[in-house]
Amino acid sequence: MRRVKYPKDRKKQQTLKSTSTIQLFGLILIAASGIMVSSVYFHWEKLATAPLPHELGPLVSPKAKSPPNNTSRTLPTSDISSEKTQKSEDSVMNKHTQSPLVERTEKPKHTAKQPTLEECLALNSADWIKGPRLGNSQEGHISVDSGIDMIINKAELSAPKQSGSIHDLLKETICHDSSRFLNFTDDGSDGERSKYFWALRLIYLSFHSHQHKDAIDEAKLRRDLGCGDILLKNGIGPFDFECPKAKFIVVPMGEMGLGAAMRLGAVNALFAGIATNRTILLINNAPVGERSVRKPWVHASCKRKDIQCFFMPPTPCTITQAELAGAYALGRSEYRRMFKFGEIPHEHANDRVIIANFAIRPKATPPGFLSGIMKYSDEIIQNIAETTSENDPRVEIIRLSKDVILEERPFDRETRYYYFGVESQIHHAAVFYAMRPNPLNAEKMETILNEVIPAGFNPEISFGLPIRASDKCLVESECLSFPQYMRLMGQIWNVHKSSIEISSEAHGLSNVSTSIVLTTESKSVLEDKKKFETNHTLRAQVPFEYNFVTNQHDVMQETGLPNDFLKNTAAEVTADQIMLSAVSSLKAQLMAKFTVGNCCSNFHLLLFDFLQDGCGAAKDNIGQCLQDNEDPEFRLCCQWSKSDECLAKAEAKQKQENRTKEAKQQ
Repeated sequence: MRRVKYPKDRKKQQTLKSTSTIQLFGLILIAASGIMVSSVYFHWEKLATAPLPHELGPLVSPKAKSPPNNTSRTLPTSDISSEKTQKSEDSVMNKHTQSPLVERTEKPKHTAKQPTLEECLALNSADWIKGPRLGNSQEGHISVDSGIDMIINKAELSAPKQSGSIHDLLKETICHDSSRFLNFTDDGSDGERSKYFWALRLIYLSFHSHQHKDAIDEAKLRRDLGCGDILLKNGIGPFDFECPKAKFIVVPMGEMGLGAAMRLGAVNALFAGIATNRTILLINNAPVGERSVRKPWVHASCKRKDIQCFFMPPTPCTITQAELAGAYALGRSEYRRMFKFGEIPHEHANDRVIIANFAIRPKATPPGFLSGIMKYSDEIIQNIAETTSENDPRVEIIRLSKDVILEERPFDRETRYYYFGVESQIHHAAVFYAMRPNPLNAEKMETILNEVIPAGFNPEISFGLPIRASDKCLVESECLSFPQYMRLMGQIWNVHKSSIEISSEAHGLSNVSTSIVLTTESKSVLEDKKKFETNHTLRAQVPFEYNFVTNQHDVMQETGLPNDFLKNTAAEVTADQIMLSAVSSLKAQLMAKFTVGNCCSNFHLLLFDFLQDGCGAAKDNIGQCLQDNEDPEFRLCCQWSKSDECLAKAEAKQKQENRTKEAKQQ
């Protein structure tokens, strides 16, 4: 640690000025407030910069008021030694925050007069300034400008490349550039489908608005004053805002596979947030709070060990350690009541922060959720109408699409395999929002896909074959052999042969073979693929020419839970690498038009959530659960299936296991 040495005359000047009561108070306030405390909650180092107190000005605005603090205990802030307060600017950020982000940050546009720290924190409370805060990640490469743009984006219906457009917010998802979700040319020319996709976008934008709205005033102040540099130097990240008017529900991400964690964890949390008008914070590995929020997330290995190792922060709003330490944790009956009635216990209704560690299972849509979505949709529609030409036919379609949000799509449970969220636009939009990769990992994924997808690849004549094997086959699901999967590809070809040939001719690809996008977490599947390709008898059973597209970056962890894999593998493979592999393979599967999946797997359900609502590269996706296949050979049963066919299979399997056990005993 390097001490900043001031010239003698400056030291003398400082000594003389320190006799002033005001300046003395300023010095005391710096030591007491801990303004330089790192906002990143897994490194609780005190941060400081070289400027003297009279250069910084008062650290807390006299106008700033503390938000209601309902915590029952606070954490002591130790005195900062004179040596620590003299850290130079090149060492001001701790090890975690020393990232390319600071270098990428654009300089404030207001070069004539740089803002003071007091001016930039005028809207913040003394408690939040003092910290320590549970800050958002600075390793995802969210710049000062891009963070502010996300917050104050009014979702205008402007050109896709124009800043402040709806497209800026939609493209945060993993949806493909050519997907219908991102290319909003829906002007009513195809009737109800146009309204349907605008309804989906409105729901997604509603989640975005809810999670960002309370940071708007702070973001505008920082933008107008050009506060990025001075806040970064004082340990406040580009995506860290107090949101003084907000109330929060803190939800820890649980220990289950990625599909279940997102579909049944993060999605339900977002629903509860809108229903209760509270901002959702997804927190793990915190230094304080109840046990559930102090546990690391199994899918993360960066220093934070939480969802932000890979994905975007769910909100720019942040809370302090003290607020989390004193937060009330809902009991089982209380969080059930929250989902059933949309209510927080009366005695905690005004708490700024509560914790909800709810069970990861399907939950009913809480009362108040749909009315909240409709409120945000009205605001978005009004803004679009005010900023778009009245001659644009999309404006009227968007107005009409709001009614589609309230419509329930029919689903025949007698003939189709039912799973949670199967026909739910609100569920799919929440999945889109929860799984937004941070800019750094989005760039890595794009690099991988550019390597994986060959030149000339045509989504309209491509098959998607995600194979979930390994531990899934031991208990939860029946599984097919690789030759069976290839016969399944032949079945799909025979059903859709005419449309594939028409599409090939239309694109001038009559002599191009059909691509099969094959992804898996199992090495044995790829070994079986090699054996299949060298067996001419088996290959002859496939009635079309094909080529495989595989993700050579797949980690092959042989399980859906990284912890199970990491216990017995090389140290150089991390949970973050497994996450990059899994989500990259998921996005690769979005390239295909015809997709089959094992719906006993939540990861495959996650894939169908994206494909069903227009995130894929093809114009429309045709997907099928193996549980719905007309051929009994391919119709798989899940452990929990209750059809007569599956119950009979389960009984036969049990009898076989009993016979095997008796034979061993003899």
